[in-house]
Amino acid sequence: MRGLGDIVHAVAHPVAKHIIDPLLGTDLANCEGCGQRRDRWNDWTEAVFANLRGNKDNGDMNQEWIVVLQIAVQGASDAKDAIAKADQGTVIVANAYMKPETPKRVAGPIGPGGGPVSIGKV
Repeated sequence: MRGLGDIVHAVAHPVAKHIIDPLLGTDLANCEGCGQRRDRWNDWTEAVFANLRGNKDNGDMNQEWIVVLQIAVQGASDAKDAIAKADQGTVIVANAYMKPETPKRVAGPIGPGGGPVSIGKV
């Protein structure tokens, strides 16, 4: 198994093939979009683990991370005091997320010739 895509496939494919497709007359077990999604999720999983291992050969995965900590702080008089004492508290929840890349182009209406739609004076 390469990653998340294979894990989802191992569960979803038999359900689609033996339950959903016969019941509904569909062909979800051979869905091309599902195969592409599986590959994307596997690639993403491999890239995340390569980044966690410090593998910088994967140039585009030199990502920034957003780390969210929930810290229990005792003896604070208000929120400002609690923040000041955070380094003395106990971490009760820690989450890390890859910071999404900034889109290269802002999505919006497309006019004739592929350019943005003019809305006149604002």
